Amino acid sequence: MKDKVCATIIQRPTDVIFTCPHCKYTVNVLFEDIDFVTDYWWDGAWVDCPECNEEVWLDDFEVD
Repeated sequence: MKDKVCATIIQRPTDVIFTCPHCKYTVNVLFEDIDFVTDYWWDGAWVDCPECNEEVWLDDFEVD
């Protein structure tokens, strides 16, 4: 029998879905278009809503 090893699968986020507080649309924004405050996502981020062009503060993230 071969030796077993533990491996880690690394996932890269592709997009973020949220309901805009201004226009109430559910929108999908590319992860790379989000302006995170720090490298730690849970510190929050700014993004422009693609529907109404208003700036939205993302302050709570749920990873799916």
